[in-house]
Amino acid sequence: MTIQTSAQWWRLIEQNWDELVGLFRRCGLAQDLEGMERLKARRDARIAKRLLAVKRCAPERRVRQQSRSWQILFDLCAEQWVLYQGMR
Repeated sequence: MTIQTSAQWWRLIEQNWDELVGLFRRCGLAQDLEGMERLKARRDARIAKRLLAVKRCAPERRVRQQSRSWQILFDLCAEQWVLYQGMR
């Protein structure tokens, strides 16, 4: 998936939030969900750091490729640069 704007990135977060929450729970990061909700509500780019923490506990590649949730998470992590466009 190609994400070209921060609006597209945040839309992907919104549309797949429940699946992403499931990954947080699977990785033992459920205690951080309240903070994640706040970051999402404010569209705070620091949410990308939290997604990277989940990415670190990803299963082997074959399993990831068969899971839509993992694919979305990896897309968001790979395209997080759009959150910082125009910032200096």
